[in-house]
Amino acid sequence: MIHPDVIGCDIAKAHLDFFDSGLERHFRIDNTPAAISAWLDGLDGRGVHIVFEATGRYDRQLRIALETRELPYSRVNPARARDFAKAIGLLAKTDAIDARLLARMGQSLPLSTQAPDDPARHVLARLHTRRDQLVAMRQQERTRLHETEGIERDSAESHMAWLDAEVARIEMACRDVLKAEKTLQEQEARLRSIPGIGPVAALTLIAHMPELGNRSAKAIAALAGLAPFNVDSGTSRGKRHIRGGRKRIRDALYMAALTASRMPRAFKSHADQNEGGRQALQGPSSLRLPANCSPSQTPSSGTKQPSDEPPDKHSCQPVQVPALKKTQTQRCRSAAPASTGKTVTSTRHSAQARNAPGNLTATRIILLLFLTKP
Repeated sequence: MIHPDVIGCDIAKAHLDFFDSGLERHFRIDNTPAAISAWLDGLDGRGVHIVFEATGRYDRQLRIALETRELPYSRVNPARARDFAKAIGLLAKTDAIDARLLARMGQSLPLSTQAPDDPARHVLARLHTRRDQLVAMRQQERTRLHETEGIERDSAESHMAWLDAEVARIEMACRDVLKAEKTLQEQEARLRSIPGIGPVAALTLIAHMPELGNRSAKAIAALAGLAPFNVDSGTSRGKRHIRGGRKRIRDALYMAALTASRMPRAFKSHADQNEGGRQALQGPSSLRLPANCSPSQTPSSGTKQPSDEPPDKHSCQPVQVPALKKTQTQRCRSAAPASTGKTVTSTRHSAQARNAPGNLTATRIILLLFLTKP
């Protein structure tokens, strides 16, 4: 639905910039509950729709006030707002210009109305974010532990012990939130029934993907950034790639996919089939060892046989096989002029890097996790 009377809002930490399309007026207020409430008091009787960008915690006060008064609003992706600005030829960027841009975006595009936040899920999301921060700090201390000694090591170990206790305390608080909400508890039980989904992955999905259960499998895969999008033009058929989406969801599902690929069930057989197919496509290695040759006898790269001794026909000899097809980067490097001494490198990642062992299998299993119904 396209809304005729739209108010665009650019959000900053200290203030909010508005552009009222009905009054053709720009104004600024403080980003505080009192200032927002006073502004909303002047909107009584007007059927307005507020459009603003998602800015994390900075838009929290505005969302609470709008939901309390049951006023419709759209919380748009900042990247989509910038794409809209480029589409209409708007290159300048200020707070006032962004507010006007968002108002025009709401008038031109059918933006969906944001559903009210679930308070319990919001608390769970903040606790989960805090847990991620603590886990990241603990990993940093573990990395430093190998380089410390004496008092430094004692300090790192004591800090890690405190972080372990704090992570456990946050996880207990998350469990209390889940137990208090029957809906979230049932959703966790369904998620835990999927092979590979553990308590951390289930908590991540519940906290950071509230759309789960209300959208189709394809829409959920796109939100997670796991849907392969087509790139076709005319007779050209490009290779499908995944992009965008929520990184934290992908991280959790990747670990779940690795766990599921090792379980003696359908996922493991699917992973084994993918592994065998990839090895068949990649071909054999550059060296083959005869039956009577051990790995320690394999000549290193660039090693030559001694010229004063004839080679033994039964000795270990490298068997050359056809080389793999050159990647895009290798072709560009070989085409670089020798006189300049510079290497021309393509910005396209090589196919071998994209299809490194484990990546393709894990991605397919992750998609199966989304498409599997409990």
